[in-house]
This record gives sequence, C-alpha cells and structure tokens, in this order.
Amino acid sequence: MKVTVFTTSYPRGPDDFAGRFVSGLVERVRERGVDVDVVAPGDYSTYGLSSDGGGIVRAAKRRPWAAPPMLASMARTLRAAARDADLVHAHWLAGGAVALLAGKPFVVTLHGTISGGALDDFELLRKASRPARLVLDRARAVICVSEALTEAALAAGVTRAVFIPNGIDVPPEVGEEAEPPEILYAGRLAPEKGIEDLAAVADGLNLVVSGDGPLRGLLPQASGFLPRDELERRYAQAAIVVCPSRSEGFGVVCAEAMANGKPVVAGAVGGLVNLVDDERTGLLVPPGDPPALRAAIDRLLADKALRLRLGAAGREKIVAGYSWDKVAEETVAVYEQALSTAPPRKRLAFRRPPASYDDEFMDVMADAYERKTAWTRLRLAAVEDLVEPHEGDRVLDLGCAAGAVTHFLSTFGCEPVGVDAEPVAIEHARKRFPDLRFEVADVRDLPFADGSFDKAVAADLVEHLDDPTLAGMLAEARRVLVPGGTLSVYTPNPKHLIERLKARELLLAQNPTHIGLRTAPELVQAFERAGFAVDRDEWRASHFPVLRTVERSLGGGTDFLRYRLCLRARNS
Repeated sequence: MKVTVFTTSYPRGPDDFAGRFVSGLVERVRERGVDVDVVAPGDYSTYGLSSDGGGIVRAAKRRPWAAPPMLASMARTLRAAARDADLVHAHWLAGGAVALLAGKPFVVTLHGTISGGALDDFELLRKASRPARLVLDRARAVICVSEALTEAALAAGVTRAVFIPNGIDVPPEVGEEAEPPEILYAGRLAPEKGIEDLAAVADGLNLVVSGDGPLRGLLPQASGFLPRDELERRYAQAAIVVCPSRSEGFGVVCAEAMANGKPVVAGAVGGLVNLVDDERTGLLVPPGDPPALRAAIDRLLADKALRLRLGAAGREKIVAGYSWDKVAEETVAVYEQALSTAPPRKRLAFRRPPASYDDEFMDVMADAYERKTAWTRLRLAAVEDLVEPHEGDRVLDLGCAAGAVTHFLSTFGCEPVGVDAEPVAIEHARKRFPDLRFEVADVRDLPFADGSFDKAVAADLVEHLDDPTLAGMLAEARRVLVPGGTLSVYTPNPKHLIERLKARELLLAQNPTHIGLRTAPELVQAFERAGFAVDRDEWRASHFPVLRTVERSLGGGTDFLRYRLCLRARNS
C-alpha cells in the first residue's frame, strides 16, 4: 500500500515542535510496511505565508494576494506526489479540501485547533457544516483525534467519523520534581492557547515556558521552542504542567505531561475534556478564567500527594489508550477499509429540481434570512444598492421563494409583490409574511396589468432559466414596468473560482438547477435584445473573509475573482 500524506505542519528537524504528531504517525505506519510519502511546507510554495506562530490565516490577512497561488501550489504538488499512490491522507479539514484535487481516494484527520483560527476544525464543523460536509462526505474515512471532535463531526452530519487519538511516547520512568517546584508550559504562544490567561497569573510562579508565537511578549521567561531532549528533561522535573487552552482539538502537550506522570491543569475545552478526568488525572478549569487557573495551580503546589496521585492516574490512562502501537494499528486498519470501501456518493448542493423543492428547503432559506447569515447579508446589500428602494415604490420580486427579498423591500416602505412558479414557495411566503402579497405565477406570463410596477428584481433567479424562459421573463418585465422602470439582477458569475470548481465537481457540488449561468456580457446582450438599456454592470465580492479580501484587491482585473454579477436595466 502506498499513501501520500498532506499536511501544513511538519517538523523541519529533530527539535522542531510543529506537527510532531503527524511525523510520529508517519514513522509508525512505515514500520508496519506502508510506503508513505509526505507533502509538507517546503515541498509546495507558501509564498511567505508559512506559520510564524500566529498561523497561515493570520499571515494571509496581511498578504491576501498570496493565498490563491499558495493553494494552487499545494494542489499541484499533491497531485504530482500522489500520482502513484493508492490513498491520500490529509490532515485538518482544510487539507481535505486540497486532497479533493488529488484525484485519489482520501481520508482526513481532524485535529481541531489550527493557528489560523478561521480554519479551526471545530469552528468549520459548527459554523460552516455544509461546506465542511462537501469535503468530508467525499472522504473514505474521517479520523478524529478526540471524542469531542468525533461528536462535533457526527453532529454536523459526517457519517464516516472514527475516533483515533494522537499517539504518545511513554518514558520508562517518572522523573523527580525539581526544587523549587516548576510549572511548565510548552506550545505556541498564541491566543487560542490561553496565553493571556497564563500571563495574568504568572507572578510569583516558578514558570518555565517552552514556545514561541505572537504573544511571546506577554511571557518574558519564554525561551523559544526547546530542543526535544531539553523539553523531555523539563517534563521529567516539572511539578505541574499547565494547558490553559481556550480551544484544543486534542492536546498533545497535555497527553505528554500525563505520560510523564505529571499532574495537569487544563482548560475545560475540546479534546482536553476527554484527556483529563477532573480530580482523577488532573484538574480542569473554565477556559478564559485566570482566577480559577491560579487557584488550581496553587492547590497543586500546596499538596504534593495530590500531585503524585493525579500524575500516576494520568500516566495509566495514556499507557492504556494512547500508545503508538495502538494508534498506528488502528490507522492502518482505516487505510485498508478505505481502499475496500465504495467511493462516497457525491452530494449535490441541491439534489432536486425546483419542482421538487419541499418544506425543508423553504424553511432553510427562510431561516437564513431571519438569522441574517453572511450570505444573506451580502445578497440583501446588493439588492438594496441596485433597487434603491423608496417609500411607495411598487416593486415586483421575481422568483421570491420563501419571501425573504419581498419582506426586506417592505421594510423600506415599498409596496412589494412576490411571485414564484412553485406553490410550496408561495405557501411558505404567505405563512411567514401574511401582510404581504404573493402570487403563484410563471415569469413568462405575469398576472399583472401593463405598467403595474416601478421596479422589479430577480435575485438568484436567472441562473435557473434557460434562454427562451429568460427572454420571456424580460419581455413580461418590460410590459409590467412603467417607462423608465428598472429591472435588477443578482446572479452567480460562472467565471468565478467557486463556480469553476462546482462545474468540475472538485470542491463544491454544482446545483443541477443552474441551467442558465451567464457571464455579464451575455446578460447585457439579453437585456438589450429585450429592449432594456443597461445602466449598471457591476460585481460583488464573496462573503468568505479571506477570499473576499483577495477579491476586493484583485477582482477589478479578472472575472476569476468576481463572485456575484449585479446588473440593472431601464425600461426604455
């Protein structure tokens, strides 16, 4: 079996702290006869965005133009390296998105926190479960390094999640504590690790800090990342190891401290809750609570017998459930099962045509409006800008679905009317907004008199229409609009990066009802053939934070980075 491992974190030498849990697994899997190649930073170009302790997303915010070429380099390098591989093993959910492009069966390991913040596996599963599943549903298996991550994945609808922790080396004996007692912290000096909380309680403690990162200035005793042999010596002589994380997928340092027979004080968050049995293998404290953190440290400093009892119980737990032999054996079993499992069925963004849109779909759309999701805010801002709604305006909302845009326009004092060809859509719209008018109607045969409306809007409609239907809609819009009335269109740009990926079923699935995706010039031509005069031809950046920054910087020069097309035309 040949496996290509893709990771954004991997040690560059024996004393490098980054990604040791990945390299450790690679070594043990190789010992079991698996041929493993690794694709890591240095194999692909990071364009200066490699981690500085604050994370790749933090760096991308300073240099957003470097993110697209870095992702392209990742994809090209992985695809080339995996050409002869049987399987790709990607680390972190974001790595799984890159693995999609390798053209090979793949498994993903979710580790939880990543120094990028926005790419934290927990955050992606909780706040962006639909995009997360578009990646994870295509994986042959999803390995989660903690029970907390496994529960988060299952809650997000991931069906192939399996719990396999990171492996931990267990030293042959427990070291003697130094005098005076030392409190050890090891890891990144970054916000998600609770460094501000640790700094707030550091006065008077014999604190040893091994690590580096953007918050190093808060801990003047920090010595940078210690060489591995020195770190092991510090573990051996520590009285307490602190892990005050505010977010943690697994907790390698915590597990290593327990393997060394040392009591831990840890934030009650993520994988740390699974590692530390409060009052049995360590002490858990609320994350972001410096007084509770200091109280737990002082309690252990005052009670050596408690320290020894907790440390011994923690060591027993690691020996029983986190040995490298056990972890490597279970990982190879996942590889074998992945290669014998049928490929996951691709999940489409919308699996049914409009005629089958059901109550659940309409509820989802209405809920997105009520919660004002980022996608909804972007859409409504574009509608407001294009339509320029004023009190008393008679506005026709074409393809109103559950009535979100219709209701939005009513908040400006307009007199809106929503129309949709789907009875289920109108039924939902009438129930949610009983004071507004909604009609079941074909956009090619509108039930309104000539000149009934001052303005019309089609937000996310024309991409669902073939050319004859679009022509019919434009003709009817001209008829029901007053002379000089406007028709505004908000629609996906088929040349944008996301739409190109959808078209190739690479990262996102294409909506099969999008039978009429058109470029801006094509839409302008359709307007003009119908007798409209286009007075606005614009675009909008997306609602994805990092991508939006790149689009705003570079979208003016390329269709590739123009997320949504926004056009307005007058009834001449």
